[in-house]
Amino acid sequence: MKTYFVSYEEPCNACDGSGIIENPQWTAYWHQTNGHRHLPIDQQLEADEQWWAKRGYSSTSKWPPEEINCDECDGNGIRHGRVLLTEALSELLKNHQMGEVSP
Repeated sequence: MKTYFVSYEEPCNACDGSGIIENPQWTAYWHQTNGHRHLPIDQQLEADEQWWAKRGYSSTSKWPPEEINCDECDGNGIRHGRVLLTEALSELLKNHQMGEVSP
């Protein structure tokens, strides 16, 4: 017996379809330091430089980018997959019965 599949595309959940996510290194920075906002403004840059230096970044010009391509969708904002034809038809029927019409 043959098994039939269909392919699908959907917006990527990880990046909300933008193809871009915050660099995890920057996520850690913001969670751990809150941007050093507790310090006087003249001390914030020095504290930032020390935080990044501990992670191997010697100067502000060498800090990692704040945003990177999403790993889940390879930066294109769309996830691709495949499902059994029966599953796809069942979902389409359910959506149609609920009044949700999709192209």
